[in-house]
Amino acid sequence: MSARGQAGMSARAQAERSARGRILWRALILASVLAMPMVATGVAHAQGPAYSASPPTKGAWYSDGQTGRYLLGGTWLYRADTTNVGIADGWYRNVASTDGWSTTTVPNAYNAGDFSQTSMNGYVGWYRRDFTIPAGAFASYVPKASRHWIIRFESVNYRATVWLNGRQIGSHAGAYVPWELDLTGLRSGVNRLVVRVDNERTGADLPPGPGGQWWNYGGILREVYLRAVQTADLSQVQIQTFHRCPKCDADIVEQVQVRNVTGSKQKVALTGDYGGKSLRFGSATIAAHGTWTAHASVLIRHPSLWAPGHPKLYTARLALSDSKGRRLQGYFTYSGIRTVSVVGGRLELNGRFLNLRGVDLHEQTLQTGAAMTPAQDAQLISWVQQLGATVIRAHYPVGPEMEEMADRDGILIWSEVPVYQVQSQYLGQPGWLAQAHAMLEDNIESNENHPSILLWSIGNELPSPATAAEARYIAGATALAKKLDPTRPVGMAVSNWPGPERLRAARRDRGQRVLRLVRRGRRWRRRPRRAQPVPRHRSRVLPDQGDHDHRVRLRRRPRRAGRGARHVPVPVRLGRVPPRGVRDQTVAVGGDVLRLAGLRGVPDVFGRRSAARSAVQPEGAGRLQRQLQAGVVGGVADLPLDPADSPVSVPPRGAGADCRQLPAPAGGRRPGATRLCRVARP
Repeated sequence: MSARGQAGMSARAQAERSARGRILWRALILASVLAMPMVATGVAHAQGPAYSASPPTKGAWYSDGQTGRYLLGGTWLYRADTTNVGIADGWYRNVASTDGWSTTTVPNAYNAGDFSQTSMNGYVGWYRRDFTIPAGAFASYVPKASRHWIIRFESVNYRATVWLNGRQIGSHAGAYVPWELDLTGLRSGVNRLVVRVDNERTGADLPPGPGGQWWNYGGILREVYLRAVQTADLSQVQIQTFHRCPKCDADIVEQVQVRNVTGSKQKVALTGDYGGKSLRFGSATIAAHGTWTAHASVLIRHPSLWAPGHPKLYTARLALSDSKGRRLQGYFTYSGIRTVSVVGGRLELNGRFLNLRGVDLHEQTLQTGAAMTPAQDAQLISWVQQLGATVIRAHYPVGPEMEEMADRDGILIWSEVPVYQVQSQYLGQPGWLAQAHAMLEDNIESNENHPSILLWSIGNELPSPATAAEARYIAGATALAKKLDPTRPVGMAVSNWPGPERLRAARRDRGQRVLRLVRRGRRWRRRPRRAQPVPRHRSRVLPDQGDHDHRVRLRRRPRRAGRGARHVPVPVRLGRVPPRGVRDQTVAVGGDVLRLAGLRGVPDVFGRRSAARSAVQPEGAGRLQRQLQAGVVGGVADLPLDPADSPVSVPPRGAGADCRQLPAPAGGRRPGATRLCRVARP
């Protein structure tokens, strides 16, 4: 073949290869273009769930409060932020995309079920709720300028920052008490609410961190409500009852804060009733964004008093109207007429000495953490009733649902703010004092209308003996509580009282005397008697709660000291207790020694205390939590068993009882094991 022929064949081959290359390249580009929408669609579906806005539901989980409330339940979105980058990345912005979010419900504890140290120390979580304004929330005669919305968070642990449609509208620090914000910037269409929650606490927080002695569940732990306000809001309602003797008539005194939510002055009138008796507060012209404090009182003749065993409740209603008599807002609550007093260092309810049997509890479950539903609260109250308890105590204010259940069932509540084991360096700081006083004030103003509230507790296990800074805090908090609510005592829970000096003196004085109060007929007599050890076969020992090194004995069959004698549990150490029939101002609740603030010293009947405290895990973790719940009266409770406890089966003690045995706590002073029994109830 000639050179020219070879060159022609080479050119044709090269052209064919180039054409094939161009075809292949175009095919690859076309395939890539066709595949891109499918890939993008798959990524979007994996990163964000389908989510649409929905209106809140009319009504509330509890009855106490204003009309016009809407539960902001339904489907929420949640996003964990363990590296705290959410603010920098703009997670609060008004963006419809759900990439990175997952669906959840509120109340919610975002670290429920995670018992790692990271979970206990806390981290940041984000919540989002897209909603629309419910139709028919306002009356037609209310102008648009007088229509207003308020959002209420019942409890968020711990620090919360709130954005609405991409704009920050407020923040709050502190759990267990409710707080509210004005919803400014609402739209007629979709509104986007974003809440950033940080449950990492410092030593200056309440309770102090990091971690704590009960599990640090973070999140929006209680409900969220929207409230429609027409012109003015019944923002604060205080109902106080006074009666001098059990058969005397009762004076009902009510004070109401009426807040004008508009930018112009408004004339309003307020009426109400208590137990069917009319209340007239009168009328007032309230300045723009001002507040009117309205007062009224009524006399209830021959009242039926509230008490454990007789929880009589009266209905209390309020009605707010405009200058033309048209209804603007209402308020409803249940109230009980009773008087709590301290006579001779002892608690009295309605003129009678209180005989208390207490249970310490936490509003928590292993499954949902501290995000409780009304059904779960009802289960806790049911266990309290099965144990025969008449008073419950938590380390913080319990939720409004549990308080209403206690009102109905005749159970007293030791209401305590979480000023818990705060170190001395913080007690004198102005910022810390302001925070503690604010939480105490929020607790009283939110819960004082519940007849079940026995007293206001201002602290728990602060350093003892008290330092000068602690003494100033106690005095200031007591004065504040008495100013806000003069009808109730003020108390505090004290550990190691009355301090090492008096304990050493007590050990030297083997002949110390304690008070024995004996009721003969209708009169109480006081007699001193020496404290004596109680044989083990005559008492039952309650298991340790886990964060204390003392025990409580309950007598199985106390000796009758005359007709009508009554007895109460007494806090003890090392098995030493006062004699039968002792009544004193101290009450054993959950292993703590509870003492009314401002009273003189408690009789030293404790004996010697263990020199070292064993290291324990926080409450809420498995075995210790089950021991707390199960071992209350006689070691028998109708409670479910936790598989994490790894119980060992043992023969039951009696017919109809399913008993299991749990190991004793590590480092515990009491030998043997704790028996956990379930009883088949008829």
